Amino acid sequence: MPKPTAKPKRFLLDDYLWAIFVDACGGKCVACNAAGDLQRGHIHRHADGGPVSLENLMPLCAPCNGRNNKLFNMDDTRPSHWRSNFMKLVAKNLRVKPVINRVTHATAKNDKGVQGSGDQNSLRNKEVIGWEELIFEYDSELSTPLPSTPSHPLLGEVLGTVQELVRRGANWRVPTPPPKEKCQDKLKRLVQRHGSKNFLAAGFEFLSQELWFDDGGYRIDRDPWQTFADNFDMYLVDAEKRASRKVKREADERERLKSDRWATYLDAGKVTWPEMTDCDREFVDGMKNLSGEPREVNDDDYQRAKDILDRYRVFANRKKALADLISKTLNRLMGKIDANDEEKVFLYYKLRELSREVDAVKDITDPKLAEYYAEVIPLLRELDPPVNPFSR
Repeated sequence: MPKPTAKPKRFLLDDYLWAIFVDACGGKCVACNAAGDLQRGHIHRHADGGPVSLENLMPLCAPCNGRNNKLFNMDDTRPSHWRSNFMKLVAKNLRVKPVINRVTHATAKNDKGVQGSGDQNSLRNKEVIGWEELIFEYDSELSTPLPSTPSHPLLGEVLGTVQELVRRGANWRVPTPPPKEKCQDKLKRLVQRHGSKNFLAAGFEFLSQELWFDDGGYRIDRDPWQTFADNFDMYLVDAEKRASRKVKREADERERLKSDRWATYLDAGKVTWPEMTDCDREFVDGMKNLSGEPREVNDDDYQRAKDILDRYRVFANRKKALADLISKTLNRLMGKIDANDEEKVFLYYKLRELSREVDAVKDITDPKLAEYYAEVIPLLRELDPPVNPFSR
């Protein structure tokens, strides 16, 4: 007996072309104008031999598609210009402008050789344009206006987004092989549904978690990209949470820097010292009555305030710096002075006397500190080798 003929495989319309087709039909259910996820409705029911082609498909919402499935033939409620819209959208996604050399058949002859219009619905009078007559010219913007902007990413963007994530996976710490063809189609649909930005964010989150490897770095998941596609929503939520935490950290850091700059600005308005310049006094006087919540301080004012505080700290630490300098020099001379060297003996006792006088000063604004400093420096230069008062 002859083997039974195999049932022909059902043709599935490419998801990307379906998305363009939906846009060409208005982006809504053609029966009730409902938005949202649309199903592939058939004008001639598929169970009764209706083909899965654009001519036999209508974008329908689930309720309308369910009702229409009970009918043998459904009314074609697509907009009359959907074919023109579809070709324009395809051309726009390819970034080309089709140029067609049309040949009119208004004077076509009938079967008897007589010219005439004949039956307008006859296939004999319908114009068929061969591919050899279709010329594609590159154009960044179509010359004919589109009914609407496609809601899905361009085909090149979809492919580039998937390739970018796959490339990252191949260069990861433990390389991930490319996805299978069926999985690639799922990844493309995810890009179309969620956009390139969200797709890559979820993909990078997926790669960073590395849940498909054990502690030794060996693969425990034979098909990681399928795992990603099946759990995309989870990885997208994780990516959004990570991004939200990053935004919060950055906002907190900006607030902290703002508060620190404001505190520095206010501190500069509280200092004064005898050697302060008139220009500094004028700047500080303008900050004396400031208070309240932290405000933005421009870079110039912030650097000016920091410079004033630095110079004030040098002045405020002058007593301690002078006492440390004398103590350092005395320790260097200790045990190294020849009793017959009158100059070294005099220098030693002179520095001890200055050390006691510096310690006796209670007010850092006492002008005697400047006099003691001026007296110590020449003494340090007499040492062999001389002491640099500015070294640490």
